[in-house]
This record gives sequence, C-alpha cells and structure tokens, in this order.
Amino acid sequence: MDSELIRVTEKFNEEGREGLTPYAQSRVRISALVNWGIYESAYYANERGVLGEREWIRFDRVICRIFRRRVQGDQQDDLWEPEGFTPMTELLTPDFVDYIKSSCE
Repeated sequence: MDSELIRVTEKFNEEGREGLTPYAQSRVRISALVNWGIYESAYYANERGVLGEREWIRFDRVICRIFRRRVQGDQQDDLWEPEGFTPMTELLTPDFVDYIKSSCE
C-alpha cells in the first residue's frame, strides 16, 4: 500500500464511505477487491492441496475475521454489497462466497 491508500483506508475505517471523495471510495473498493482476490486464490490453493495446512489456517482466520467485522459486525461497511458498485458476491466465485458464508457465520 502506498501512503495515500493507507491514509484513505484509515479515514474509511473512522468515518465510513461517506467521509471519502468518490476517488478515495474507489481506491478503498479496489484495495478490498484485491485482498479478497488473494483470499480466494488461497482458498483454491488449499482446495487443490497446494497450500499447506498452517498457511491455510492463517488465511481462513483472516477471511472470517474480516467477514464478521466488516459484513456482519458493529463496524459493518458496504464493501461487500455496496450501493453503486458491483457486489463482492458477484466478483468472487460462487464456491468461495458459499464457503465464506457457511464457514464464517
């Protein structure tokens, strides 16, 4: 992350999407999509036996922690199904989304 994205992410965490410019909102959204893409790749690497069990456990914990906090929790934001953006559930594979919902709820 560059320093600008770190600043924008911190502001998003403090104020939510409403406190950001449309450009900053897009940066946060793209960053979230990149991160979820990494988690999705780890999921499939684990499914194919390429990723070691200890590494998968680390990814799995992060996936669920972020999902619970960001999608279900008190700090709920709209990165998962944002207004005006394609929902994350349509950008990730259905198998991975199903896994998240069943494993992390």
